[in-house]
Amino acid sequence: RFTEDELTYLGKITWFKKSYIDFLRLWQPRYEEFVISDDAECGLSIEAGGTWLNTSMYEIPILAIVNEVYFRSAYNYDDLMESFRRRLNEKVEKIVSGEYNIGIFSEFGLRRRLSAKAQDLAVKTLADRSKEFPQNTRYVGTSNVYLAKKYNLAPVGSEVNILITALKCPCCFIVAELMKNCLTH
Repeated sequence: RFTEDELTYLGKITWFKKSYIDFLRLWQPRYEEFVISDDAECGLSIEAGGTWLNTSMYEIPILAIVNEVYFRSAYNYDDLMESFRRRLNEKVEKIVSGEYNIGIFSEFGLRRRLSAKAQDLAVKTLADRSKEFPQNTRYVGTSNVYLAKKYNLAPVGSEVNILITALKCPCCFIVAELMKNCLTH
């Protein structure tokens, strides 16, 4: 569920009506509508039943969890993080030097991220280094509302992405545990 602090923050985002914030205050995940199995052709099946309103709240957190569990179980995570840090720093240096001229940009890394830690590092690094970017390059924020709030950035992207990333969905922890069990047994 959302905390009052999170709801207050979301209430300051201009495209959310007060009635929607009031709805979010009451909304809670319906865990009984999840069906997770390992009998799909690809090895993993996750289905969320119920109304579109409820199922749409799960899509992005589930995609983020699937990626993180996959990368942590299929690879040496410490090596991946080290490679991620190195490549992030190389790319940011190319932005700072002007070698990369990318104009106005934002970070949209939640669905296919390596991990929550990696996305946090990317958003923080871009925010911290953005003052060094050339005049023709500007970092305007992230689609991850939790990280936008954490680093005092603009939440950007579609309203659906913004709402779902704001969720910090409590169901994510249950789904992650179930998925780990499916992948390791």
